[in-house]
Amino acid sequence: MPLFRLLACMVLLGGALSGGGCVSTSSTPEVQLLVNAPLPPICRIAVLPFVNHTDYDRGDLLVYRIFVAELNRRQGFTVVQEGDVRRIYRQMQLTPKESPGYEQTLVLADRLGVDALISGEIVTMHDEQRMKETEPVLAVDMKLLPAGATKPWLTSYHRRTGAEYRKVMHFGLVNTMTSLATVVSGEIVDAWLAKGLTPCGDNKKLRITN
Repeated sequence: MPLFRLLACMVLLGGALSGGGCVSTSSTPEVQLLVNAPLPPICRIAVLPFVNHTDYDRGDLLVYRIFVAELNRRQGFTVVQEGDVRRIYRQMQLTPKESPGYEQTLVLADRLGVDALISGEIVTMHDEQRMKETEPVLAVDMKLLPAGATKPWLTSYHRRTGAEYRKVMHFGLVNTMTSLATVVSGEIVDAWLAKGLTPCGDNKKLRITN
């Protein structure tokens, strides 16, 4: 092996052992910013029930609650409680399995008193058996829609497998759907923040609906 290739491999191995891991850079979220102007800060946000297009039982609830937890973990956002969102759905005679239309999103945003809505669709969700290991696979399609807007600000498609997070000598495997959904949620929020999504800060949170 040429000397320069040997040195490069040693550098990569050292970086992986130091905790960086082997994560595929080609599998970052596909994010589209659909507005030209800078995004205004978001104080209060509601995550709508995710629509599950797969046969994974209760997969929509799993990914939904993990994504909400990820938003709550970030400072500056006030996230509407799941129960409040579902209560407005019932009042509007919407089922969690359907995506609301434009007029319905206006009503939802008004009744929940939010700056923006997030919708999500589970495109792929299943566990694959490889040798003696379980490899979860997850693909989601997400949208951030500001209150009163006719189209989303941000859209994201993100697909990941547990194998993409394997580290050297198989330390730190992501081999459950819960752990994969947690990492995927964090990567989507990070990508949105990098594209201009800005929380308004704890001292500027809007009122909380009853």
